[in-house]
Amino acid sequence: AQAAPGTGLGRVNPDNKDNRARAWSVDGDRDLLTEAISNWIVTTGRRASPIIIAGQSYGGLRAPRIADQLRQRGDIAVSGIVLISPMLDYGWRYQGRTSPLPMATLLPSFAATAMEAEGKFAEKDLVEVETYAAGAFIADYLRGPADVAAVERMVRRVTTITGLPADLVRAAHGRIDEAQFAREFQRAKGRVLSTYDASIAGTDPEPSHARPASADPFLAALRAPLSLGMTQLLTTHLATRERNYIVANEDAFEHWDWGHDGGMPESVTALRRVLALDPQMRVFAVHGFQDLQ
Repeated sequence: AQAAPGTGLGRVNPDNKDNRARAWSVDGDRDLLTEAISNWIVTTGRRASPIIIAGQSYGGLRAPRIADQLRQRGDIAVSGIVLISPMLDYGWRYQGRTSPLPMATLLPSFAATAMEAEGKFAEKDLVEVETYAAGAFIADYLRGPADVAAVERMVRRVTTITGLPADLVRAAHGRIDEAQFAREFQRAKGRVLSTYDASIAGTDPEPSHARPASADPFLAALRAPLSLGMTQLLTTHLATRERNYIVANEDAFEHWDWGHDGGMPESVTALRRVLALDPQMRVFAVHGFQDLQ
């Protein structure tokens, strides 16, 4: 089994800064994983087998780029890509607060979270919210905070959609982001939501702070038990000497080189390229309804 250097059982020599810089970068990470996959396919004689690449979260950036590199460097065709809650375009996701698009796409997730909290979730009931978010919300957003009537329309609808207090939504001019929603949705109960799965909440460690730097109650809470479980599996059942399975590497996060895209890489271009060259190739993408990321 292969792992990205610094995660799982993959290791990076901390004394070799050149290797670390290559491994912990957008393009270097892609190239190393492509090389590992290509070597395995060739040495095991599996070139003729259907090849499916699965990527979750940041894997949404990796998978299409790896598929593109396998084609270019190894003449290896990928049959399909499975994307689970993928990050495909950092530039689109992290636009400035003057853009309505990220907030518009969050509204259905806010609605799904509010429905789930009341035990009334139904996918069909999201259609109206999606229609509003893609139309009237954007139109009123672009009219700006100085348009009192537009702001009031947004406040009424966003308050109904999110279940947040009207005064809070009004103070934000109807513009609610994921951090604010996660903090405020259950604040009266002393709880804060996970932005990775907003149906999950944890204790608010800093109730007196407007925007606390609290760890995510789903993602952060899972790291220790996952690391323990994987380490026990590897040492007990697979007889490996490895004593520490790394779920997430803070050092890699801190030193990651985001490359020549200004820190906003995307994989949509690579995805279009591989799809255009193979009409038989298939892509399956899935997101959680309450995923605010």
